[in-house]
Amino acid sequence: MVNRNEEKWFLVEVNENGEENGLQRTWNGNGFQSTPILSSVYLFKTEDEAQNACKIQNMMNAMFESNRKIYYVKENVARVRYDETGTVDEIVKPAPEEEPTPEV
Repeated sequence: MVNRNEEKWFLVEVNENGEENGLQRTWNGNGFQSTPILSSVYLFKTEDEAQNACKIQNMMNAMFESNRKIYYVKENVARVRYDETGTVDEIVKPAPEEEPTPEV
């Protein structure tokens, strides 16, 4: 099923030159490594998970005297459906019926 609106959370590392790369899990799953391939980044289920991983990774960088900075990123994906003429073809949901307001 195509999810038309989704949010993704992942970590980004900024190196000494200001270049940003996503972080993917290492082969054994116990840490992260930098990758320029965005489709390889590790995706978190919630913002809290991404934020906690960001804090831990920055603490590890400080402990090992790395001057790289880690951020977490929220990616919003919105998919719009078009028909063969290029016109937006959205399914319109009926508006919820309004309850009548009581007369005074």
